Amino acid sequence: MSSVEHRIGDLVAHALDGNEDAVATLYGLYHQKLVGVAHRRLGHTLHGLMESVDLVQSVWRDVLQALHQFEDRGPDSFFHWLHECLIRKINSKRRFHRAEKRRAKRSTPLPEYDVLPQTTERTPSQNAAMNDEVAHLMQILEKFPEAQREVLLLRMRDGLTYQEIGERIGKSMEAVKKIYHRSLDRLIDLLPR
Repeated sequence: MSSVEHRIGDLVAHALDGNEDAVATLYGLYHQKLVGVAHRRLGHTLHGLMESVDLVQSVWRDVLQALHQFEDRGPDSFFHWLHECLIRKINSKRRFHRAEKRRAKRSTPLPEYDVLPQTTERTPSQNAAMNDEVAHLMQILEKFPEAQREVLLLRMRDGLTYQEIGERIGKSMEAVKKIYHRSLDRLIDLLPR
């Protein structure tokens, strides 16, 4: 064991005993390295949601509470353990934010119809509002690729089944379902909230 590794082992042992100087020294030795790892590993999704420094601070809190679980397994084992804790934290945050995004998509209310409404038996102002809503929806759909737009309209406007749509456009029922659900997810993302 090198003198540096022996020193790290001693610092960890002193930190376990509650020595704040040992904790501060460990922090000083590894903090910037961890911030660099966090910055590289956060990715596009999480960079907009959190700062690397904040994430590393959170990992240090976790590490100090779990320091008794550290096992010295040779050179650089303390850094590897810190690195592993950081990667677990990043993966946990990523899963959480993906789940939140999916939950938000599912909870975004769609118009109250699966098939575009007929504008009968409503007051003139209700008809005008509904016509505006349908016109706005059609403007959004103009941005879609033709196949996606066609599947959405055949399903929502015409009320066709997946099987009927598949027969009409020459695709399997499963392919139509995939197109419909991807298109619906995209539509939800584009609808005003």
